[in-house]
Amino acid sequence: MERNFKMKRPLKRSFTLIELLVVIAIIALLAAMLMPALGKAREAARKASCIGNLRQLGMVNISYGNDYENFVPQFVYYPGVYQNVYWYELLGQHLGWKSCGTQGLYRPGGRVEPRTSPSIFMCPSGKWSGDEFFYGAFSYECNVPWVREDQAPSSTNRGAKVSQVKHPSSRLFLFDSGIYKHYLPGTGKTPGCTTDPNHTYVQMWPEDFYNGRHTRSINGCFFDGHVENFASDTAWYHKSLGAGSQSSMFNIFK
Repeated sequence: MERNFKMKRPLKRSFTLIELLVVIAIIALLAAMLMPALGKAREAARKASCIGNLRQLGMVNISYGNDYENFVPQFVYYPGVYQNVYWYELLGQHLGWKSCGTQGLYRPGGRVEPRTSPSIFMCPSGKWSGDEFFYGAFSYECNVPWVREDQAPSSTNRGAKVSQVKHPSSRLFLFDSGIYKHYLPGTGKTPGCTTDPNHTYVQMWPEDFYNGRHTRSINGCFFDGHVENFASDTAWYHKSLGAGSQSSMFNIFK
């Protein structure tokens, strides 16, 4: 007698709802664990880009000095009401960039609107949007005081002569700065910081005041062209030494 043997096919098993929920929970947990690392990686990239910006600006400043009897741009001069000319306009013009009205610069050729275009004058971790003072307000600050604020830059009036800076490798030319030069980024958590946390400029961007641009650190370009990153606490310490200190990185003539 012949027997017919039929092969039984294995039944297909589907995931239960509980199993799917467990998988989703595991994926969400892994994503939550990766997010801080990804955030740190993004900030590290922005920090590196900022350092690159400042390094380029340091080289431009040296070139500018070579063309103007070793004078470098001052922070600002005021030829008239609402006609402020800031340091970045002078360096930008030296690069062949075109001014775009009040206190701003177009990209080379004047073809790109500055508020929507990245620029070496903008810190990647900074903030700018719809404000005419976007460069000087939210990105880098020039550490050169003016000689005659009501007089256009000339061969005898262009901020500071490089030879006047006694310690170019330890004196800042540009650095990450808060809104309208009012605070140093990240110093809101620095013990002894005297900046008023309720000031309008601080309230405009408290995240920058308390946590800083680059995880409570600041990038700075020195007069010799090199760039360093240092803690916000260190920046505040040097700032708090006062204008008469001979060791503060902010006092270029001491």
